[in-house]
Formats: sequence, structure tokens, C-alpha cells
Amino acid sequence: MSSLLLAGFGQREITPDHPVPLAGFDLRKGPSEGVHDPLFVRALLLTAGGESVLLLEADLLGTSDYLCDRIRNRVREALAGDLDLKDKDIQIGAIHTHAAPQSVFRAFDCYEDDYLDTIAELAAEAARDARADLHLVRAGLTEDTVEEVGCFRDSSRAESLFAMPVRQLWLLGEAGESPMVAVLFCCHPTVLNEQNRLISRDLLWGAEESLKKRMSLEGSPMPRVLWMNGACADISTRYTRRESTFEEARRLGSRMAESLRKPEEAELTGNVTLKTEELMLRVPPARFFTKEERREILAYLEEKIEACPDAAQKREYIACRSVLQRPHYGEGQGTLARLSLLEMEFGQEKGSRQTSQNLTQKTAQMLTQQTVQKLALVGVPFEYAQKDAVRLSGRIAIETGKNAWIRCYAGGYEGYLPSGKPLTRDSGYEDMASGYASEAKELLAAAVLDALKGM
Repeated sequence: MSSLLLAGFGQREITPDHPVPLAGFDLRKGPSEGVHDPLFVRALLLTAGGESVLLLEADLLGTSDYLCDRIRNRVREALAGDLDLKDKDIQIGAIHTHAAPQSVFRAFDCYEDDYLDTIAELAAEAARDARADLHLVRAGLTEDTVEEVGCFRDSSRAESLFAMPVRQLWLLGEAGESPMVAVLFCCHPTVLNEQNRLISRDLLWGAEESLKKRMSLEGSPMPRVLWMNGACADISTRYTRRESTFEEARRLGSRMAESLRKPEEAELTGNVTLKTEELMLRVPPARFFTKEERREILAYLEEKIEACPDAAQKREYIACRSVLQRPHYGEGQGTLARLSLLEMEFGQEKGSRQTSQNLTQKTAQMLTQQTVQKLALVGVPFEYAQKDAVRLSGRIAIETGKNAWIRCYAGGYEGYLPSGKPLTRDSGYEDMASGYASEAKELLAAAVLDALKGM
């Protein structure tokens, strides 16, 4: 049954205070040389009818399962006595910037356990801030698309066009509080390339700077934004960026900012039902190339690199070569992945009016007119292709009646899911980099559908 919704927001800075190697590019060597813009961990707390969920997003390449476990423990300690949050109620993700510390991953020599402790503590402080900020809100969904920011990077330039969906969950208070919005975008935020040595949020820095400017010109309050990255294994700025500079990040980011609809355009309701769930998914390992196959394919890739006239398209061959040259290539053992689910049911049947001393007359009237709408936020720890996510979302809509948002880099960082095609010398970077069997995405889809049907 729908209940009044409260929401709160918090954020803390997690920028390291010393030079660190930056994650995301095999070809980048050496530590960072400064900070262009700070990194944050942001918290959005939702509570309704005795149920609560905390959405956390860190400005990192990814959040490992061991970092997520540490964050959950600290958050529970920080909110003990106020909220009884279980693991499934604390859903953690990363924006996937390639200009953040590599030192969060144990697989690298630069790993810093103390930095993970710092991130976990600051995430807990952001959660405390969100708890202190809790207030009555109305919620609603909007969506827009933006062109010429993301593109299908696994296609030729001529076939790469992509209208990126920008999905938004707006949360508006009734006492003049700054609005909050959770935004799901779908793009590798990689305007900056391996030549960059400055810590940055990259594309999202540009989006937020442009949003601040727009809000200032309009005289509107700056919304507090929780950016979440979606299914973008096959989406990046490869063909849309003119150069790899911060000015270009600002230009493309401004296009993203323009796609944020005004909250007044959302069909708002003050009554929401929250449900959370999590499941564990066993994914078997891939069939990797043998040493002899690798030698032959590397020679083939060198020929492709030499012959390719398009610098942007050439990056695909260079990236494939880098994968096959990794010292630990072929050591994948599969994984046991944690998937998170959040279902939000908006509104109530017409005529089932519910009032409260905290509701304005306008809100109470709106609640009598709402129709039921269900959002399913599906968190996966993988890099998942946009084309596959569209198919999965369609199946979810048909079989469950729910509007599915696929949130990636969530609950861990397990790398690419393969396309399902046979692995050959002409396979794309995503398939060559994947450590999982070809049936992995079908296993994921079946598990998610079963879980959502049971919620």
C-alpha cells in the first residue's frame, strides 16, 4: 500500500590528497599530476511506509565488492538507531570516470586499503547527512533523449549514431527545499583519454557546470543530482568528441544538462511504495584465446592499426591489442555477482484519497488522481551493452508491467558481459575483454526477470 514519501540528500568529497595512478586506460602510465575537479560520494535516502533504501554513487571507475561490503558496514553503524537497513537496502554504484584512482582495486600494486576505509567513512557521513535532510517530497519520472553525446563505439563512424536516454526521478519538497533528482545516463564518460593526468569527473563535470550556469541564469535553485551510469558497454564519446580536452567535456556535458527536464513536467505524487531485493548470480568463465591464437591475432591487429585511416576507429584495434597483451589475460574464473533491485510504485487508485496534516491541499488533491506506475531500478556490477539492456527492459515491461532502469557498475565491478557471439579475431573490445561465457547475458536476464516477477 502506498505511503507518504520522504527523501534526503548528502554528499562528501573523496578526492585523494596525493598523486595516484588513474584507472581505466591500459596505455596510461604514471601517477596523477593534480586535481581538475573534486570527486564525491553522493547519497539519496528514500523512506516510505517503514521501508527505506539508500542509493549511493561514487565518482570512481567502479566499486569492488569488498569496497561495497565495507561501505554497507559503515553505513549501518552510522544509521543504527534511526534506520534498520539491510544489505539489499544499501545500493551502491559508480559513475565510471576514467580519471579517478586505480588504488581502489586490489589487483593493482598501487592498491591502498586506507583509501577504501576513507571512502567508506565518507559514504557513511553522506548517509548521515541524507538522514538529517529527510523531508516530505513528491516524486515523479521524466525522460528525454540527447544526441551527439554518446555513440555506438563498436560500430563504424557512419553507423554509430545514438540518441541517449536520460531518465530522471525528481523529488520535490513543499517547504522550499532544493530539489533532488536521480539521473540515469548511458555513456562511457570518457571525453578525456589516456593522455590526461588530472583527477576529474570528466563528462559529468561538464554537465554539472553547465547545469549550474543554466540554473543561475533562470534564477532557479540548483538541483542536488545523483548521477547513475547505465548500460553503456557499447556507448562512448569515441565519434562525438572533437578532441580530448576539458573544454570538450564541458561542450558535451552541456548537451547532457539540457536534457534534464524541468521537474514541473513530471507527474508528481506524494505516495510511493518501496520494495528492495537482491540476488546472487553465478556466471561461468569465458573461453579465452590460446597463446598461439593470441600471437596470430596480435599480428592481425597490428596490420589493422597500420591500415586504418580513421583515428577514432583505430582506437578499437588498439584497445583489443591492449587486452591481449595484459599479463593476466586468460585467468578468469567466472564470478558470483550480486544484483540489486529497487521497485518504486507511484500513486494510488483514483478515489483512494489519503490525507495528512503535513500535506498541502494541492498535494492531497493530486493524490486522488494518480494512476499506478512502477519503476524497477536494476543494479548490476557489469558493463552491459545498451542494445542488450533495451531488449531486457522490453521483456520486463511486457512480462511484469514495470518500467526498468538498468544501473551498471553497481554492487561491485565485474567487467564486461559478452555479446554472445563466437570469439574470433574480429571480435570487438568488449568481447575480448570479457571474462565470462557467451551465455552470461541470458543468465542475467533470466535471473532479473524471475526476481522482478516475485516482487
